[in-house]
Amino acid sequence: MPTVISRQEGSATLTANTTDITISTVTKNQSIAKISLKSSGGGTNLTSHLVTGILTSGTNLRLQRSSSTSNCVVCWQVIEFNSDVTVQTLEVSHSASFSVNTAVSTVNLSRTISFNSCRTSTSPTNGMRDILTRERLTSSTNVRSNCYQSDTNMIIACHVVEFGAEVTVQQFDGTFSTASTDITISSVTTANTWITGNVFPLGTTNVDADQVPGRRLFDSTTVRVSSYTAYDWYDNTYVVSSNDTTVTRGYAAETTITGTETISVEKDASMVNIGGNAGSIVTCNTTSESFADFSFCAEMNSNTLMSWSRESSANTASLPWEVIEFAYDPKATKRRLFLIT
Repeated sequence: MPTVISRQEGSATLTANTTDITISTVTKNQSIAKISLKSSGGGTNLTSHLVTGILTSGTNLRLQRSSSTSNCVVCWQVIEFNSDVTVQTLEVSHSASFSVNTAVSTVNLSRTISFNSCRTSTSPTNGMRDILTRERLTSSTNVRSNCYQSDTNMIIACHVVEFGAEVTVQQFDGTFSTASTDITISSVTTANTWITGNVFPLGTTNVDADQVPGRRLFDSTTVRVSSYTAYDWYDNTYVVSSNDTTVTRGYAAETTITGTETISVEKDASMVNIGGNAGSIVTCNTTSESFADFSFCAEMNSNTLMSWSRESSANTASLPWEVIEFAYDPKATKRRLFLIT
C-alpha cells in the first residue's frame, strides 16, 4: 500500500529568483514536493508570484521564479513514500507552443495522477489568462501540458505519481462555461477520497480573480468546480481513492487573513492540499489580479491543527482544503529497530 516513510515541511520568504533548501535525504523517485504560496509586500507582480517547486536531488528542494521584484512566502512539503509509489518529475518549457507533449515512463492510468507548479520568464501580456496552466495524462506514456499563450514562456514543473494497486484514480477532462459545474464520478467513500486538478482558459477575454474556479468533493458521486463569475475553461480533475487513506476537508468563504482548522491526523503521514490550482490560487470575489487576495499558504501546525494565511483580506475568497493522511511507517523507526536487533 502507499505508505509515507518521511515527511518534511517548512516555509521560506523568497527574495531571490532561485532558492535551494537542503532537506534530509529522501529517495527522489518516491518523493513529491508540494507547495503553496502567498504574496508578501504586494501581489500585483504576477511573475514574482509564480513559483515552481521540484526536487533536484535527494537532498535539495529548489524553489524557482523568474522575477524578484516582489517577495513571496512559500510553504513547502516533501513527502517520501515507500516503494509502492513511483514519482517522475519533469520541467516543460512553453516558449514555442501553448501545448506540449512530454514522454514519461509507462504508468498505469487507473492509479496515476499528475500535478504541477509553474513560473514564467516574461511578464504576462494577458494577465491571469496567461498564468493558469493545465497538465494531464493523455496516455500511459504521455503528459500534455497547456498554457494560453506561448510567448509568455511558461515553465511547468510536473509530478507524475503512480500509486500501488490499492489506489483507484478517476480522471476527468473537459470544458465548462458556467460559474458552477458538477462532474459526475463513480461512487466513492468520501472519507477515503481526495482530489486534485487544474484549469487553463478557453475564453478569449482576460481572466479576473472572481472567474478562477476552485474544486471540491461535493458528495460521493460529485466533484463541484465553481467560481463567483462564469468563464470558459478547460478542466482536468483527478479523484483518488484508497481504503488506507483518511481525508479531512473543508470549504468556506473566508474574510480574514489567517485561519485555523481542527483536524485529527498523524502529521508526519499527512499532506495538505489547498486551492486546486497551480500557485494555490482560489476563486475570490473581486476583479483584482493581486495575489494578496486569492493565493494562500497552508501548513500543519500539529496533529490537531492546520493553518492557512494570505496577505490581504480586502476581498472574500472561497477556500477548499484537504488534509490527506496516508499509512505511516517511518524510516527512523526501522533504523532504530535494525540497530537494536
